[in-house]
Amino acid sequence: MEEVRQHLCISMVDMINRGRESKRGILESNDLDKQGEEDLQASVAEMLHLEARLNDLVGKMWYRHYYASLFWSNASTLLGLSLTLLSALTATEATTGNFLSEDNFKNVSVALLVLSSVNSFFKPTQTLAGLLDNLSDWNNLGIQYETCFCNGISSKQSVIEKIKVYRKIHADTHSLRARTGSADMDFSADIVFYLVHLCKMSKTSCSCCSLGVTGRHGSPEREQNDNEKQNWWIWCNDEHLKAARDVQLEILMKSRDEKED
Repeated sequence: MEEVRQHLCISMVDMINRGRESKRGILESNDLDKQGEEDLQASVAEMLHLEARLNDLVGKMWYRHYYASLFWSNASTLLGLSLTLLSALTATEATTGNFLSEDNFKNVSVALLVLSSVNSFFKPTQTLAGLLDNLSDWNNLGIQYETCFCNGISSKQSVIEKIKVYRKIHADTHSLRARTGSADMDFSADIVFYLVHLCKMSKTSCSCCSLGVTGRHGSPEREQNDNEKQNWWIWCNDEHLKAARDVQLEILMKSRDEKED
């Protein structure tokens, strides 16, 4: 009987130890799952932060150079055409001697002098060439960003890969701004961009007022117009792509929760 009693005691001790080890394993597994969930949420938050930052930065810099290039392209074309026509008139008058009256020739000469001075001071052709080069560089960064933005999200690894690409693009933006340096500090480009920004803000404000007249203040349309007024320059503004990305993130988080259950 004593041997049976000892055997039962040993068995009970073994069962208690195995129960403790099993409970410890479950707790450790829960801790790992909780840590994995926190890591996934932190990765998604970082991805969304970099995504929003690059969308604003790349889009704003591209639009800034685009509108400035548009301005200087038209300015250089008009200025060049005017100089060509005035030079042809003065050359014809110098050759014939009676093509223009004395007063007209004087006015043409003064206009030619003024336009030549303006062309020499502002150098629109060189300014346009520099803006187009920078526009091409920002366009390449925008293409890289949009390519990564359109890639699907199916796992934590895909989120991490997106973060790596976004970090590289973000580093490239700093390198580009450091490389262009003073050449990128075109105050005329800032003025043109600011004027376009004011025009778009006033246009959106008018549309918001029209919504208010029909009694739709506080509606989703009004909120959407306010967002567009503030961030009209973003690179990727496709609502369908954003909605698809949000659905993929929601599926990813739900699948994570189902695994934990």
